[in-house]
Amino acid sequence: MTFLSADDLEHYRRAGYVHLRGVLPADLLQRGRQVIEPWVDVLIDEWRNSGLIDRDYRDQDFWHRLLIAWCAAGQPSFRRRPNTFLVNREMWSFFHHPTLLAIAEQALGTYDLNVHGIFNARPQLHGAPWTDTPWHQDSQYWGLNYGGIEPDTERRTHVLTFWIPLQSVDALTGGLQVMSKADTGDELFDIHDYDYENTGFFGLTPESIARFPHYSEAMTSGDLLIFNQRTPHGVNPNRAERIRWSIDVRYEGTKNATLIGSKYGFVVQNSDKAKETLFESWTTRGS
Repeated sequence: MTFLSADDLEHYRRAGYVHLRGVLPADLLQRGRQVIEPWVDVLIDEWRNSGLIDRDYRDQDFWHRLLIAWCAAGQPSFRRRPNTFLVNREMWSFFHHPTLLAIAEQALGTYDLNVHGIFNARPQLHGAPWTDTPWHQDSQYWGLNYGGIEPDTERRTHVLTFWIPLQSVDALTGGLQVMSKADTGDELFDIHDYDYENTGFFGLTPESIARFPHYSEAMTSGDLLIFNQRTPHGVNPNRAERIRWSIDVRYEGTKNATLIGSKYGFVVQNSDKAKETLFESWTTRGS
């Protein structure tokens, strides 16, 4: 099935990103919620066990439960823990969804695909600035020591990012901003430390952020934003009285997989089915 038109592909190649409208089915978004909910359970249980709250707030809906519990607990800081909560059957199913694979195959130009080793589920809360992802290029994180520092040349390897909001977003509710590589010249930016030890964030310097135009479009549930590893991007603030939930996953061609992709990711689709990674092999990868 074809999801990207010729114009979509041209825009992606020229600008480094493209907004695909209404391409994600409801069952995929539901799987996203199933990935996130166990982490919310554990975080709220930690606050209960610490005496910050005295109930689990299961009477609240998915969009408000964590926010209400967080406010009741006194707005404590917290960190995402993707390696702990995103290596499971639900995420495995998410990665294998035929819609995502078809889009990745079109954009990357190959049937043989790897899931890249960096993927996240992100909450963005009003009043919690540490959940606001600063401007960055995904490839800026690939020099971290994940069991072997990657050469800078891998920052140039084509990796496709899918940014998936689980609800409608715009400039006031946590939508994503991007820069076009037509403006940046596909520059590899210097890395700025946004207190990585405490926040987990690297990114562009304030001077680099100010040099180029920013683009942001409203997205509705079912929309998808795809971009490559050198496309600068960052979130708009979330002013809504609900959490903005998003999931970001990455695919790359198996033949040119990065070291992170090979170590923590897996072969998700291959013309030789014997080369596709088994679930049990993925869950023990890097351990």
